[in-house]
Amino acid sequence: MMLSTLCLLVVSVVTLEAIIVVPVPVQQYSNGWFKAEIDICFNVQQTLTNWTIVLTSDQAVSYFFAPSAHVAEIKDGGKTFVLKNKSGLTQIRVGDKLSVPVEGHASGSTQPNLRATLENVPSSTQRPCSSG
Repeated sequence: MMLSTLCLLVVSVVTLEAIIVVPVPVQQYSNGWFKAEIDICFNVQQTLTNWTIVLTSDQAVSYFFAPSAHVAEIKDGGKTFVLKNKSGLTQIRVGDKLSVPVEGHASGSTQPNLRATLENVPSSTQRPCSSG
């Protein structure tokens, strides 16, 4: 009788997609208070009905407000904010720009450095909006 050994090699393939980090320029700053607007443009193939943005700051933010978004979570001692679309503000169509105005108060003596990422949307379909 011949013994045969079967080796089964299981290969796990993980696709890592680059995350697009969009700088969020501060438009107004005075004594810790700031106003900014998150602008992310899309090249999507279908309408986006829900979105989640993660906004990070290099400083703790003690007050934060985003009129078109719900602050779902605050992390890292007030340096990270998870924003979700409010009801009725969900449709992003092909080629649309997602603009989310934010304001807050940072703890540092200089204006905060803000960055945003959009979750649950392939990075290949998003880009920072051109400034023109």
